[in-house]
Formats: sequence, structure tokens, C-alpha cells
Amino acid sequence: MAGTATYRLEFSPQWVVDAGIDELTARFIADAQSGIAGSGIRAGILGEQPTSEDAITDHDEKGLRASARAAIATGLALATHTTHGTMALEQIEILADEGVDLSRVVIGHMDNHTDLDYVRRVLDRGVCIGFDSIGKQVWDARQPRQLPTANGEFSKRALFRSDNIRAQWLAALISEGYQDQIVLSHDLIGAQVPLNPETHGQRGYTYLGTTFTQILLDHGVSTTDLDSLLHNNPARLLTVN
Repeated sequence: MAGTATYRLEFSPQWVVDAGIDELTARFIADAQSGIAGSGIRAGILGEQPTSEDAITDHDEKGLRASARAAIATGLALATHTTHGTMALEQIEILADEGVDLSRVVIGHMDNHTDLDYVRRVLDRGVCIGFDSIGKQVWDARQPRQLPTANGEFSKRALFRSDNIRAQWLAALISEGYQDQIVLSHDLIGAQVPLNPETHGQRGYTYLGTTFTQILLDHGVSTTDLDSLLHNNPARLLTVN
């Protein structure tokens, strides 16, 4: 399933920086209805549309509003990117202001937030959330690539998130009745494989459906609830309204 979105300002091509909301909206709608870049391959979801860490820039808001308007026009669900789980509630306010059906919104990367009560507050707005970095226990904070001005060490920020904690959180949320609002995924790129030799390095894209599902079962998650997370919820979201 292909998606269509822009990304944060520091990673965006100039045409995206220069585009207004209407132009981006038209581009997203065309990607969904005609095909991406003339390929004939149509986007089946809007996203993942991002915001920055601990901030929503004007560029971020422009993209969110364009995606929201395209979602309404096309009937597609809308998925977001939160940077390390931040600004989720603020994303929801913008999308609600645009009139999007919040049950058709997936707020992404909420398994990377550090406060389970915050995740509950997001769920209580009626959106779905992505526990979508399964297996990515260690990763570098992504920054635009720039060569240093002199020889020396790069300054890199790295993060850690335990899959065991992810499983504990999921088991708790499911026990509280949120199982129909959660979807699971990997958010996996090749550069993260050597950083996670015990997860992605062992199983790649199969890690979620093999190792991690067993971890969830060990935490008391039922097979019925796994069906919701892995089949029913994504099938509902990927159905065009």
C-alpha cells in the first residue's frame, strides 16, 4: 500500500517549501485518484504526514491541513508522523479543525513516547495510534546530512526504546479497551538493521509477525486482540470511505 505525504522542512525539496496548502492538497488528491508521479500507482493512504520534535512549524501545519483536506476529498485514512511521539494532541487539534473524521486518523510513533498516560489522552480523542516502531529499539535521531567544517567526530543523538516496554504498554491498553484503536508496524529502513541485530537483524520484516506477536501472547494479549491489531484495524482504515 503506497502513501503520499510531504516531510519536515529540513528534508523537503524546494517545490514543497514553496507550495501553498491548495497546491499540496491538489497534489495529494491527484496521487490518490490518478497515480503518483504519473506512474498510475494510486496512494491508498495519506501520510505519514509529519510534525517536528516538540514543535509544529508553519511548514508542518501546512502539510497537515493539506492532508486533512485531501483525506476528506478522497475518503482515504490519514496517518501522521510524530517525532518521538511529541505533538500528538496538537496534531489532533489541527485535523479536527479541518473537519476530519478522527476515527480515520492514525497518530504515528506513539510507542516512542515515554508517558503512557499521554498515550491514553491521545486515544481518548477517538483517533487510532500507531505502535509502529516495533523492533526499532535503538536508532539515531534523523538529521539532514551535513559535512562538518573540520575533521573530527560527528555529534549524533541516539535513542532507545525497549520492545518489552512496548509489549507491556500494549497489554495494558488492550486490557483497558483500546484494542480497536491500535495498529502495529515496523517503521523499518535498512540503516536501522545493524543498530538492532537482535530484532531486525534476525528477522527483518518478519519480526513483528513472529517474535513480537509471541512477546504479546506472553504478556497475556489474546489471539482475538491480535486479530484486531494486525488485521481488522488496518483493513478498516485502508477501506476507502
